[in-house]
Amino acid sequence: MSTRLILFIICMLISVQSIYAQNFQPLEATQFPDFVQDIVELDNGHFMYLHTYYFPDRYVDVLDSVDYNYTTVKVVDENFELVDSYDIQSNSDEEILMGYNILLQDDGYLIYGISISLNSFFRKMFLVKLNLNLEEVSRHIFSHRDDLFFAQTPMINLEGNLVLNGIYGGFPATEGFVGEFTLEGELLNIVEFFTQTPNNFVQLPDSSYLMQGAASTIVSISTDWTLGEFIPHIDLKFTPNDAPKLLADGRWIFSGRGRTLDPVTMEEYSTSKLAIFYPDNTAEVVYEVAHPDRPGMFHGGLAMDMIDTSCIYFSNSYVGCISLFYPPDSCLNFLSIHNVQLNGQENWTQYVGFDAAYYPLKVLATQDGGVILLAHRFNEADNPDGREGDMYFIKFDKEGNYNLPVNTENTQGIVIQKILLYPNPASDYIRYQYNLPSVQGLQIQIYDAAGRLVLEDSIVDKETQIDMLSAGSYFYQIQQEGEVLQNGKLQVY
Repeated sequence: MSTRLILFIICMLISVQSIYAQNFQPLEATQFPDFVQDIVELDNGHFMYLHTYYFPDRYVDVLDSVDYNYTTVKVVDENFELVDSYDIQSNSDEEILMGYNILLQDDGYLIYGISISLNSFFRKMFLVKLNLNLEEVSRHIFSHRDDLFFAQTPMINLEGNLVLNGIYGGFPATEGFVGEFTLEGELLNIVEFFTQTPNNFVQLPDSSYLMQGAASTIVSISTDWTLGEFIPHIDLKFTPNDAPKLLADGRWIFSGRGRTLDPVTMEEYSTSKLAIFYPDNTAEVVYEVAHPDRPGMFHGGLAMDMIDTSCIYFSNSYVGCISLFYPPDSCLNFLSIHNVQLNGQENWTQYVGFDAAYYPLKVLATQDGGVILLAHRFNEADNPDGREGDMYFIKFDKEGNYNLPVNTENTQGIVIQKILLYPNPASDYIRYQYNLPSVQGLQIQIYDAAGRLVLEDSIVDKETQIDMLSAGSYFYQIQQEGEVLQNGKLQVY
């Protein structure tokens, strides 16, 4: 083998290994399926998150194993090294305190969650107050009705009280509410309604509220807590997520999934969208992305966040499989994270995966202009018992570069790509998904284990036939006008 070929293979290995060495690994390692419900950034650049457990069929086993500490508050530094933690212990062996949200205050932190009794279908709410040293100051468990099923999206309003929305009665839940409570759990104000379940709400400077209801409707709640008329927006064939943002001029920004009509085939297909809803009840889609194979798209839970309108972050995945099913799906999908301006201009897009089953959980815009993508991932090789997946925090800077923390579990790394290459492993073809300013001169070169170039192809049409390649391991390099954009491994079977 020539010296040139040896040097080429060494360079390719170093390149690929550096990708895998930087790939983020799951932060938690537990014997039970675990979950991260929320993550926030603190003023000092550290992060606080809620670590809980998952799957109701093993509540009793989990409670006994963890000494009734079902929720743990954890603080990590910018490298995700643990700084401090606090266990929220249940009050009895028949109660689960599952933390859902962190509310920041000047003198500490409020942990909001749901109290689940093992002897009842219905739930209660709880608030645990921690001081800045993560010492518990108070806790209150409360409910204003006996048939509370769930309450979510808590906020501290301008008056210093807790406001949240929820539903009664279990499934199918057709009765909802928005309520205001003291931090001790006393009900102050409430509006209740049938057939419309609230998704999210914001408080306006005059202390009134705007609420997003079902089917993209907007309704006002006055300062005396009178419910206004439900006003539908124009039909965008659009289902928003539960984290819209209200701008000072009255415009709402939503991310979500929708349907788009192909003008040639006249068939509808699923897309992920960013839309603006205006005060006059008109709306427009400013950004739209679709998977090339056009499967169903899923935008995630709290899938959009921003600090200013020049960097709006949102995520999506396609629903070929979802890693949160129990038992989880052993299949392949991907996540994408998009950085978009308010006018729809894309700053950058990055793709995560097609090496496992993924589910996006939260997008957190950070003080440095970057973003953290919180995701759940299931890979059968990493979880041979098939009972759980892994939680990942994936950090990108403002330019889309990633600087990922040190791993704490011995699993394979996530593949993060500017150009998504899939499927991998592959047999007949590989395809590509990308959002680049220009596609001129975009090509892939595939090399065998000896460093010989075995295939070269333009990828502008987003597909390359590889059925002529023998089964085995290959290296690939994607270039544009002579500049290397991406290196990686390709497995052919």
